[in-house]
Amino acid sequence: MQFIVNGIIVGCIIVLGSTGFSILYALLRFPNLAYGELMVLGAYVTLSFNMLGIPVVIALLIAIPITALFNLVLDRIVFKKLREAGLSSLIMASFGVGLFLRSLIRVIWGTGVHLFMMRPSSSIELPYGTVITIPQLIIIGYTAVLIVFLGLFLKKTKFGKATRAVADNVSLSLVTGISTERVIALNLMIAGVLAVSGGVLLGIDSSLNPLQGWRLLLPVYAATIFGKIGSMYGALIGGLVMGLAQEGLVAFLPTAYKPGIAFVAIILIIFIRSKSFKQIGARIWI
Repeated sequence: MQFIVNGIIVGCIIVLGSTGFSILYALLRFPNLAYGELMVLGAYVTLSFNMLGIPVVIALLIAIPITALFNLVLDRIVFKKLREAGLSSLIMASFGVGLFLRSLIRVIWGTGVHLFMMRPSSSIELPYGTVITIPQLIIIGYTAVLIVFLGLFLKKTKFGKATRAVADNVSLSLVTGISTERVIALNLMIAGVLAVSGGVLLGIDSSLNPLQGWRLLLPVYAATIFGKIGSMYGALIGGLVMGLAQEGLVAFLPTAYKPGIAFVAIILIIFIRSKSFKQIGARIWI
């Protein structure tokens, strides 16, 4: 039961990251390998305000627009100019941006481990000796509220319909009069909000260090392709599955194997969904 609870907590953090990653993947049509570093950068921006004595919640509210605008500016400076260059160029550019952001974090905040300044919190005992802390309950509640609000926003509003249209067909969206660049810009800011939220929740649950970006990217990417690219509810399911898988297997494996679990999951999902696997499976069943 304790590993299930821990898996749900980790899954909530992955859900926020995979939702933002999935939205951008569907709109921009390439996997942004710098997204994990963006999550960590947003968390460190929040940490800076928290170190000034500002409560974590208020510090997060301040860091949200900063991270969202930074994500938008980053796209305009780097990725927008490379959209016609091809998939490989965009992927390599995102990899380079990720390395730059990681180095920037290490230069500004150092290479050590950081903790948010928070008041001592109590815990709640559940059946079977399971324990959950108040910050962990806040993580679950915050994730649920944010995902529900985002789902309603994308499903019920005109902007949400425009987002789905651009993700399906950019050319047809332009013909119908949709401003694709405006849709992309607003979704970049939404992805920035999700990124900083996920990074801060990770810091609240454990700690922050400059190398967490890559460790975050693997489960986020795995959850995205597990739940189908562009599907917010798929990212929700994929994130929870990845969180439960990581924490469940840690019961039998060392903690250092967590990134490896996500990496293996990516390979298996791609392999299962490939045409070659279907052909092999057909031959076996025949």
